[in-house]
Amino acid sequence: MRISKKYLLFLPLVLISLSSFAQSNVIDEIVWVVGDEAILRSDVEKRRLEYGNSINGNPYCMIPEQLAVQKLFLHQAAIDSIEVTDADVNPYVEQDINEKVLMAGSKEKLEEYMQMTMTQIREEIFDQYKNELTARKMRDQITSDIKVTPAEVRRFFKDVPEDSLPLIPTQVEVQVLILQPRIAQEEIDRINILNASILAMHRALDRLTLRPGFIIVDGNRFKPYGDVPHCTIVKGDGKYLSIAAASILAKTCRDDYMLRLHEQYPWYGWDRNAGYPTKLHREGILSHGLTPYHRRSFGGLGEAQLPFAEE
Repeated sequence: MRISKKYLLFLPLVLISLSSFAQSNVIDEIVWVVGDEAILRSDVEKRRLEYGNSINGNPYCMIPEQLAVQKLFLHQAAIDSIEVTDADVNPYVEQDINEKVLMAGSKEKLEEYMQMTMTQIREEIFDQYKNELTARKMRDQITSDIKVTPAEVRRFFKDVPEDSLPLIPTQVEVQVLILQPRIAQEEIDRINILNASILAMHRALDRLTLRPGFIIVDGNRFKPYGDVPHCTIVKGDGKYLSIAAASILAKTCRDDYMLRLHEQYPWYGWDRNAGYPTKLHREGILSHGLTPYHRRSFGGLGEAQLPFAEE
Protein backbone atom coordinates (compact mmCIF):
# COMPACT_ATOMS: atom_id res chain seq x y z
CA MET A 1 0.00 0.00 0.00
CA ARG A 2 1.41 3.42 -0.97
CA ILE A 3 0.89 6.24 1.50
CA SER A 4 0.34 9.58 -0.17
CA LYS A 5 2.70 12.44 0.63
CA LYS A 6 -0.34 14.48 1.55
CA TYR A 7 -0.29 12.72 4.91
CA LEU A 8 3.01 14.40 5.62
CA LEU A 9 1.62 17.77 4.66
CA PHE A 10 -1.16 17.65 7.21
CA LEU A 11 0.76 18.08 10.45
CA PRO A 12 1.49 21.80 9.94
CA LEU A 13 -2.14 22.45 9.11
CA VAL A 14 -3.30 21.64 12.62
CA LEU A 15 -1.47 24.74 13.83
CA ILE A 16 -3.21 27.21 11.53
CA SER A 17 -5.54 29.54 13.41
CA LEU A 18 -9.07 29.95 12.13
CA SER A 19 -9.16 33.72 12.20
CA SER A 20 -11.50 33.70 9.22
CA PHE A 21 -14.39 32.79 11.51
CA ALA A 22 -14.23 36.26 12.97
CA GLN A 23 -15.15 37.82 9.63
CA SER A 24 -18.72 38.73 8.80
CA ASN A 25 -20.84 39.46 5.75
CA VAL A 26 -19.33 36.54 3.89
CA ILE A 27 -21.57 34.01 2.15
CA ASP A 28 -18.99 31.24 2.42
CA GLU A 29 -15.23 30.88 2.60
CA ILE A 30 -12.42 28.35 2.59
CA VAL A 31 -11.04 27.82 6.07
CA TRP A 32 -8.69 24.85 5.44
CA VAL A 33 -7.17 23.21 2.40
CA VAL A 34 -6.15 19.55 2.42
CA GLY A 35 -4.30 18.65 -0.74
CA ASP A 36 -6.70 19.66 -3.52
CA GLU A 37 -9.75 19.53 -1.24
CA ALA A 38 -11.20 22.60 0.45
CA ILE A 39 -13.08 22.73 3.75
CA LEU A 40 -15.68 25.46 3.70
CA ARG A 41 -16.96 27.49 6.60
CA SER A 42 -20.45 26.19 5.78
CA ASP A 43 -19.17 22.60 6.21
CA VAL A 44 -17.95 23.42 9.69
CA GLU A 45 -21.12 25.28 10.66
CA LYS A 46 -23.30 22.43 9.44
CA ARG A 47 -21.35 19.88 11.47
CA ARG A 48 -21.46 22.17 14.51
CA LEU A 49 -25.24 22.35 14.33
CA GLU A 50 -25.41 18.57 14.04
CA TYR A 51 -23.31 18.14 17.18
CA GLY A 52 -25.31 20.70 19.15
CA ASN A 53 -24.02 20.91 22.71
CA SER A 54 -22.50 17.42 22.64
CA ILE A 55 -19.07 18.49 21.42
CA ASN A 56 -16.51 18.87 24.19
CA GLY A 57 -14.21 21.73 23.29
CA ASN A 58 -13.88 24.51 20.74
CA PRO A 59 -15.89 23.39 17.68
CA TYR A 60 -13.97 25.73 15.37
CA CYS A 61 -10.77 23.93 16.33
CA MET A 62 -11.96 20.34 16.51
CA ILE A 63 -14.44 20.12 13.62
CA PRO A 64 -12.10 21.41 10.86
CA GLU A 65 -9.43 18.96 12.00
CA GLN A 66 -11.93 16.09 11.99
CA LEU A 67 -13.01 17.02 8.47
CA ALA A 68 -9.39 17.35 7.35
CA VAL A 69 -8.47 13.93 8.70
CA GLN A 70 -11.48 12.41 6.97
CA LYS A 71 -10.48 13.98 3.64
CA LEU A 72 -6.96 12.59 4.01
CA PHE A 73 -8.26 9.08 4.58
CA LEU A 74 -10.76 9.39 1.71
CA HIS A 75 -7.96 10.49 -0.61
CA GLN A 76 -5.86 7.47 0.37
CA ALA A 77 -8.91 5.18 0.09
CA ALA A 78 -9.39 6.30 -3.52
CA ILE A 79 -5.73 5.50 -4.24
CA ASP A 80 -5.96 2.04 -2.63
CA SER A 81 -9.47 1.26 -3.98
CA ILE A 82 -10.92 0.94 -0.48
CA GLU A 83 -14.72 0.97 -0.65
CA VAL A 84 -17.79 0.26 1.46
CA THR A 85 -21.01 -1.22 0.12
CA ASP A 86 -24.51 0.23 0.26
CA ALA A 87 -25.40 -2.62 2.60
CA ASP A 88 -22.73 -1.36 5.01
CA VAL A 89 -24.06 2.19 4.90
CA ASN A 90 -27.86 1.74 4.86
CA PRO A 91 -28.32 0.62 8.52
CA TYR A 92 -26.64 3.83 9.72
CA VAL A 93 -28.76 5.92 7.34
CA GLU A 94 -32.02 4.34 8.49
CA GLN A 95 -31.18 4.78 12.15
CA ASP A 96 -30.20 8.42 11.65
CA ILE A 97 -33.35 9.23 9.66
CA ASN A 98 -35.59 7.53 12.23
CA GLU A 99 -33.99 9.56 15.02
CA LYS A 100 -34.40 12.81 13.10
CA VAL A 101 -38.05 12.06 12.27
CA LEU A 102 -38.71 11.22 15.92
CA MET A 103 -37.18 14.50 17.07
CA ALA A 104 -39.02 16.53 14.43
CA GLY A 105 -42.36 14.82 15.08
CA SER A 106 -43.02 13.65 11.53
CA LYS A 107 -41.42 13.33 8.11
CA GLU A 108 -43.31 16.41 6.95
CA LYS A 109 -41.97 18.51 9.82
CA LEU A 110 -38.46 17.23 9.18
CA GLU A 111 -38.72 18.23 5.51
CA GLU A 112 -39.99 21.65 6.55
CA TYR A 113 -37.18 22.12 9.09
CA MET A 114 -34.40 21.01 6.73
CA GLN A 115 -36.04 22.57 3.66
CA MET A 116 -35.38 19.37 1.73
CA THR A 117 -37.44 16.42 0.54
CA MET A 118 -37.03 13.06 2.27
CA THR A 119 -35.21 11.79 -0.82
CA GLN A 120 -32.73 14.66 -0.62
CA ILE A 121 -32.31 14.16 3.12
CA ARG A 122 -31.64 10.46 2.62
CA GLU A 123 -29.09 11.11 -0.14
CA GLU A 124 -27.24 13.66 1.98
CA ILE A 125 -27.13 11.39 5.03
CA PHE A 126 -26.07 8.44 2.85
CA ASP A 127 -23.10 10.38 1.43
CA GLN A 128 -22.09 11.51 4.91
CA TYR A 129 -22.07 7.98 6.36
CA LYS A 130 -20.42 6.52 3.27
CA ASN A 131 -17.53 8.96 3.67
CA GLU A 132 -17.25 8.29 7.40
CA LEU A 133 -17.26 4.50 6.98
CA THR A 134 -14.78 4.63 4.09
CA ALA A 135 -12.41 6.83 6.08
CA ARG A 136 -12.73 4.51 9.08
CA LYS A 137 -12.00 1.46 6.94
CA MET A 138 -8.94 3.16 5.46
CA ARG A 139 -7.69 4.19 8.89
CA ASP A 140 -8.13 0.67 10.26
CA GLN A 141 -6.22 -0.81 7.34
CA ILE A 142 -3.34 1.62 7.83
CA THR A 143 -3.04 1.02 11.58
CA SER A 144 -3.96 -2.67 11.87
CA ASP A 145 -0.54 -4.14 11.05
CA ILE A 146 1.79 -1.43 12.29
CA LYS A 147 4.84 -3.08 13.83
CA VAL A 148 7.57 -0.48 13.87
CA THR A 149 10.17 0.45 16.46
CA PRO A 150 11.34 3.99 17.26
CA ALA A 151 14.75 3.09 15.84
CA GLU A 152 13.13 2.15 12.53
CA VAL A 153 11.22 5.46 12.49
CA ARG A 154 14.43 7.44 13.04
CA ARG A 155 16.27 5.42 10.40
CA PHE A 156 13.45 5.94 7.90
CA PHE A 157 13.46 9.73 8.20
CA LYS A 158 17.26 9.85 8.24
CA ASP A 159 17.41 7.91 4.96
CA VAL A 160 14.75 9.94 3.13
CA PRO A 161 16.48 11.83 0.27
CA GLU A 162 16.26 15.59 0.68
CA ASP A 163 14.62 16.00 -2.73
CA SER A 164 11.86 13.59 -1.63
CA LEU A 165 10.76 15.66 1.36
CA PRO A 166 7.33 17.29 0.93
CA LEU A 167 7.19 20.98 0.14
CA ILE A 168 5.48 23.24 2.66
CA PRO A 169 3.72 26.35 1.29
CA THR A 170 5.72 29.48 2.10
CA GLN A 171 2.73 31.13 3.77
CA VAL A 172 2.64 28.40 6.43
CA GLU A 173 5.16 28.74 9.24
CA VAL A 174 5.61 25.80 11.58
CA GLN A 175 7.53 25.50 14.80
CA VAL A 176 7.89 22.10 16.45
CA LEU A 177 8.44 22.28 20.19
CA ILE A 178 9.65 19.29 22.17
CA LEU A 179 9.44 20.05 25.87
CA GLN A 180 10.64 17.43 28.31
CA PRO A 181 10.00 18.62 31.87
CA ARG A 182 11.50 16.23 34.42
CA ILE A 183 9.59 15.16 37.52
CA ALA A 184 11.77 13.80 40.32
CA GLN A 185 11.11 10.21 41.40
CA GLU A 186 10.43 11.34 44.98
CA GLU A 187 7.74 13.70 43.71
CA ILE A 188 6.18 10.96 41.56
CA ASP A 189 6.00 8.65 44.58
CA ARG A 190 4.49 11.45 46.65
CA ILE A 191 1.74 12.59 44.26
CA ASN A 192 1.34 9.35 42.15
CA ILE A 193 2.11 8.78 38.49
CA LEU A 194 -1.15 10.25 37.11
CA ASN A 195 -0.75 13.57 38.91
CA ALA A 196 2.93 13.61 37.98
CA SER A 197 2.02 13.16 34.29
CA ILE A 198 -0.44 16.05 34.45
CA LEU A 199 2.11 18.17 36.32
CA ALA A 200 4.63 17.49 33.55
CA MET A 201 2.08 18.64 30.97
CA HIS A 202 1.51 21.87 32.92
CA ARG A 203 5.25 22.50 33.21
CA ALA A 204 5.64 21.96 29.46
CA LEU A 205 2.86 24.49 28.86
CA ASP A 206 4.61 26.92 31.21
CA ARG A 207 7.61 26.89 28.87
CA LEU A 208 5.66 27.97 25.81
CA THR A 209 6.42 31.49 24.63
CA LEU A 210 2.88 31.78 23.21
CA ARG A 211 -0.18 31.10 25.32
CA PRO A 212 -2.25 28.26 23.77
CA GLY A 213 -5.84 28.98 22.81
CA PHE A 214 -6.99 25.40 23.28
CA ILE A 215 -5.49 22.16 24.63
CA ILE A 216 -6.31 18.63 23.45
CA VAL A 217 -5.09 15.75 25.62
CA ASP A 218 -4.80 12.08 24.77
CA GLY A 219 -6.73 10.01 27.33
CA ASN A 220 -9.46 10.90 29.80
CA ARG A 221 -7.62 12.74 32.58
CA PHE A 222 -6.36 16.31 32.79
CA LYS A 223 -6.52 19.22 35.21
CA PRO A 224 -7.41 22.72 33.97
CA TYR A 225 -4.44 24.83 32.98
CA GLY A 226 -5.47 28.27 34.14
CA ASP A 227 -8.41 29.50 32.10
CA VAL A 228 -7.31 27.81 28.85
CA PRO A 229 -10.12 25.54 27.56
CA HIS A 230 -9.25 21.89 27.01
CA CYS A 231 -10.74 18.53 26.14
CA THR A 232 -9.59 14.97 26.74
CA ILE A 233 -9.85 12.47 23.89
CA VAL A 234 -9.75 8.73 24.53
CA LYS A 235 -7.50 7.04 21.94
CA GLY A 236 -6.75 10.49 20.59
CA ASP A 237 -3.67 9.29 18.71
CA GLY A 238 -6.01 7.38 16.39
CA LYS A 239 -8.25 10.41 15.80
CA TYR A 240 -5.97 13.46 15.64
CA LEU A 241 -2.71 13.61 13.74
CA SER A 242 -1.41 16.29 16.10
CA ILE A 243 -1.82 13.90 19.05
CA ALA A 244 -0.36 11.03 17.02
CA ALA A 245 2.73 13.13 16.26
CA ALA A 246 3.10 14.08 19.93
CA SER A 247 2.77 10.41 20.92
CA ILE A 248 5.57 9.41 18.55
CA LEU A 249 7.83 12.17 19.88
CA ALA A 250 7.08 11.20 23.50
CA LYS A 251 7.73 7.51 22.85
CA THR A 252 10.96 8.19 20.96
CA CYS A 253 12.28 10.58 23.61
CA ARG A 254 11.46 8.14 26.39
CA ASP A 255 13.11 5.22 24.59
CA ASP A 256 16.26 7.29 24.03
CA TYR A 257 16.29 8.15 27.73
CA MET A 258 15.94 4.48 28.71
CA LEU A 259 18.83 3.55 26.39
CA ARG A 260 21.05 6.06 28.20
CA LEU A 261 19.99 4.64 31.57
CA HIS A 262 20.70 1.10 30.30
CA GLU A 263 24.35 2.05 29.79
CA GLN A 264 24.52 2.94 33.48
CA TYR A 265 22.35 0.06 34.73
CA PRO A 266 22.64 -2.82 32.24
CA TRP A 267 20.98 -5.49 34.44
CA TYR A 268 17.32 -4.67 33.77
CA GLY A 269 17.04 -4.99 29.98
CA TRP A 270 15.96 -1.37 29.55
CA ASP A 271 17.36 -1.37 26.02
CA ARG A 272 14.60 -3.85 25.13
CA ASN A 273 11.72 -3.38 27.59
CA ALA A 274 11.97 0.44 27.93
CA GLY A 275 11.38 0.13 31.67
CA TYR A 276 8.24 -1.99 31.57
CA PRO A 277 8.01 -4.79 34.22
CA THR A 278 9.05 -7.72 32.03
CA LYS A 279 10.47 -10.95 33.42
CA LEU A 280 14.06 -9.80 32.75
CA HIS A 281 13.38 -6.50 34.47
CA ARG A 282 11.98 -8.24 37.57
CA GLU A 283 14.91 -10.65 37.66
CA GLY A 284 17.26 -7.67 37.53
CA ILE A 285 15.51 -6.11 40.51
CA LEU A 286 15.76 -9.34 42.50
CA SER A 287 19.47 -9.66 41.72
CA HIS A 288 20.62 -6.04 41.91
CA GLY A 289 17.91 -4.14 43.78
CA LEU A 290 16.27 -0.88 42.77
CA THR A 291 17.98 2.06 41.10
CA PRO A 292 17.36 5.75 41.84
CA TYR A 293 15.10 5.71 38.78
CA HIS A 294 12.64 3.07 40.04
CA ARG A 295 9.35 4.26 41.50
CA ARG A 296 9.00 2.99 45.05
CA SER A 297 5.21 3.26 44.85
CA PHE A 298 4.86 0.99 41.78
CA GLY A 299 2.38 -1.72 42.81
CA GLY A 300 3.90 -4.31 40.50
CA LEU A 301 6.82 -4.75 42.88
CA GLY A 302 4.54 -6.29 45.49
CA GLU A 303 6.15 -6.42 48.92
CA ALA A 304 9.68 -6.76 47.52
CA GLN A 305 10.58 -3.07 47.95
CA LEU A 306 14.32 -3.58 47.55
CA PRO A 307 17.09 -1.10 48.41
CA PHE A 308 18.92 1.08 45.90
CA ALA A 309 21.49 -0.52 43.65
CA GLU A 310 25.12 0.07 44.55
CA GLU A 311 26.49 3.14 42.75
